Amino acid sequence: MHKYFVVYNPKSGSGSDKAALQAVMTGAGLEASYQGIGPNLERDVARAVKEGATVLVAAGGDGTVSALSGLAVKHDVTLGVLPAGTLNHFAKDIAVGDTLEAAAATLARGNVQKLDVAEVNSQVFVNNSSIGLYPSLVRERERLQKYITKWPAMVVAFLIVLTQIRRHRIMATIDGDKQLIKASFMFIGNNRYKIEQGDFSTRHSLQEGVLSVYVLKTAKFRKLLRVAWNGLRGQLAAETAFDIYEAREVTLQLRYKRVFIAFDGEVRREQPKLRYILRPAAMKVVVK
Repeated sequence: MHKYFVVYNPKSGSGSDKAALQAVMTGAGLEASYQGIGPNLERDVARAVKEGATVLVAAGGDGTVSALSGLAVKHDVTLGVLPAGTLNHFAKDIAVGDTLEAAAATLARGNVQKLDVAEVNSQVFVNNSSIGLYPSLVRERERLQKYITKWPAMVVAFLIVLTQIRRHRIMATIDGDKQLIKASFMFIGNNRYKIEQGDFSTRHSLQEGVLSVYVLKTAKFRKLLRVAWNGLRGQLAAETAFDIYEAREVTLQLRYKRVFIAFDGEVRREQPKLRYILRPAAMKVVVK
């Protein structure tokens, strides 16, 4: 008999609150304890596991899933997902359902698989990490959101960042092969994305055991705009726009004291040496 510990994010894109979550969990015949996500998440999860929790349920978006995934791996418990964010990329990849009710029914069925996770400097992530263009875009959007709403801020931020972006000099070691890369954007995915279909949000599988590495070298405004436009239309010729690698381990050394990186939609400052590894079948997850 599983014991569920639900961590919810009331600030997530589509919103989630304790009463709504209790209703869908009870409706699926599941009993759980609940905790809003906060600065003491590690302590809260450790306590819940000590008290018998066997499934950590992330009720929020990809950031909430990411925050719980590393703790699920650390404590060797199962991860469940109730999609309550804006985009819910991970929830879509594991096909738990588009609604809270459907995802709760998936939890009740209890089909558990072991899926791959990735790490950057020991920080677990489930979707992807990047340096260059995307972290800059997120930071600029967050600055603009003080004055305008999220999606207009995203569009304006995108145009601003494209006019300011530059190429980074990166000493990269990809599965032991060392090379100098000059790139405006570098994307490291947990398994392969469907970018041959212009899709940077969906993966072929979460059990392939590879890091997918996509390198965009150009920093010219018109070329970046063309890549973005073709991507939005699903007409991105990935093999011509990007240099593409697959690996189990990637180390990046940048020429800065600190570097902004994104992982699973969150941005933070990191040391300039970034070590990415793939951990095959490291996390137990409730899937459809």
